Amino acid sequence: MAMHKANVVLGLLLTLLAAVAMADESARIVVVGDIHGDWDNFIQTLKDAGVVDEKERWQAGATQLVQIGDIADRGPDTRRIIEYFVKLEKQAKRKRGAVHVLIGNHEAMNIQGDLRYVHPGEYEAFVDRNSKKRQDAYYEQYIVYTKQTTPEAEWPTFDAANRDSFNKEYPLGYVEHRRAWAPTGKIGKWVLKNPTVLLLEGNLFVHAGLAPAYAKEPLSTLNTRVRTELADPNALTAESIVNAPDGPLWSRSAATGAENATNELEIDGVLATYDAKRMIIGHTPRVGTVLPRFNSKVINVDVGMSKHYGGAVAALEIVGDQLTLIQNGQRFAVPTDNDGVEGYLRAVSPLVAEPRRIERYIEQRRAAAEEIGQTAEADAAAN
Repeated sequence: MAMHKANVVLGLLLTLLAAVAMADESARIVVVGDIHGDWDNFIQTLKDAGVVDEKERWQAGATQLVQIGDIADRGPDTRRIIEYFVKLEKQAKRKRGAVHVLIGNHEAMNIQGDLRYVHPGEYEAFVDRNSKKRQDAYYEQYIVYTKQTTPEAEWPTFDAANRDSFNKEYPLGYVEHRRAWAPTGKIGKWVLKNPTVLLLEGNLFVHAGLAPAYAKEPLSTLNTRVRTELADPNALTAESIVNAPDGPLWSRSAATGAENATNELEIDGVLATYDAKRMIIGHTPRVGTVLPRFNSKVINVDVGMSKHYGGAVAALEIVGDQLTLIQNGQRFAVPTDNDGVEGYLRAVSPLVAEPRRIERYIEQRRAAAEEIGQTAEADAAAN
């Protein structure tokens, strides 16, 4: 009888501990910034944050993983990363977790055919045994199109030199890349199912930032507008949300705007609209690590993960109001107000590729604070 009671008590205790663990786990959010085609640093970041195991399988239970957009361009591994995300989404769901990938401006650019920053390796990733035939067919289409749309006197000479030039501009894998990124293509459709803005546990996630001009609509409406415009080029207008310089895919005001009272009030207004505690952004690499701004009401997670930007291996962990940087496997508390930023950055500085960027940022913050103080004194004296 005593043994039975002991077993019952032990069972209840284990159930309680499991419930507590589940509650803690489900509240955990891991945020990864712009990846820009760098598989190695991306996967190491997930491992350091305990999201995946050494075999790259989901091991984070009910944790929610948020990727802030800009998987594409600058590096060669975009296709590999996207296909991995597709698998990881399914693995996380089976473990009560979730993967949320936002649309960034580089995903939008690829869908729209703006290929300025596509790495050659991104085309190579699509090459198969039929790629040469597709390239030949595309060249023939190019000749037909040129003859149909250009006066004969302006035709180029369609010789070996012309073909070589064509091959450089449209290398093997180009045709397959464009098909995959079309709104109806495999990658394009996957991108279009993703959100542009996401509210999760009081955290407002958006690739570049949400300016007051766009914080007048429900998040679902903003997401629908972006998807609609990307799915149909004819939907793009002068008021396009996709290409607007101050829109959620391109704005830099939250990342680079002066940390003064006026700008902070604007951020307060945006957060209040959606009952959010903070805004998590990417898009603008600054110092090689997670950067809190405006008393941590804005957290910039674009750490420059791609080797093109310095190759930082870092993520943000959110558990309630506790913010933690995980960089190179080390953990640092992210300050909750401006007073702690300088000490935080100096502690992280030895881990970043270019510590001088942190020093310059600290110098700029001090100069800006001094200027704001002088303005305040002048105003007080005038009154």
